[in-house]
Amino acid sequence: TEPPKKVVIRWGICGTGAIATDFVTVLLSLEGVKSPQLGAALLTRQSGLPWTIPESPPPSSLFAHVLMSILLHTKRRNAIRNHSDPLGQKNLPIRFADTFGILRRHSSYEALASDPEIDVVYVATPTAFHVEHSLLFLGEGKAVLCEKAMAGDLAGVDRVLQLASAKQLLFVHGV
Repeated sequence: TEPPKKVVIRWGICGTGAIATDFVTVLLSLEGVKSPQLGAALLTRQSGLPWTIPESPPPSSLFAHVLMSILLHTKRRNAIRNHSDPLGQKNLPIRFADTFGILRRHSSYEALASDPEIDVVYVATPTAFHVEHSLLFLGEGKAVLCEKAMAGDLAGVDRVLQLASAKQLLFVHGV
């Protein structure tokens, strides 16, 4: 029989602070994880089916992850005090994308949300925007991994979980 193919999970990154840096560093250290610029495997896809990586031996995992896109939009950055800059650059989003080899770069939250090449978005923006951003990405059909705290109140939690349920999408709150 033909060996199984790995299903590729294509990540979008929304937020470029210290926690996002840690997340992407750990993600890239896992087996099967690629960044397009840092040596991604050749991806193949049949019409209407998930992206796959052909495998010869049986894979140790049926999933592979690819960092595909990042948000470079920074209009709210000036409103946030004490924003961390773990990469030591004035223009953190561009430096972050360059460091991790993320080639697809978006200038708005909406552009990242509507990118058809993204399966799941990692939300690591300031906490005050987690509900807004999670709703946007879920609304565009993306699964979401949201950093803590998920919401400032129970109403925000309910709105996010109701939309994820209605769209039958995965929503994970990173704790």
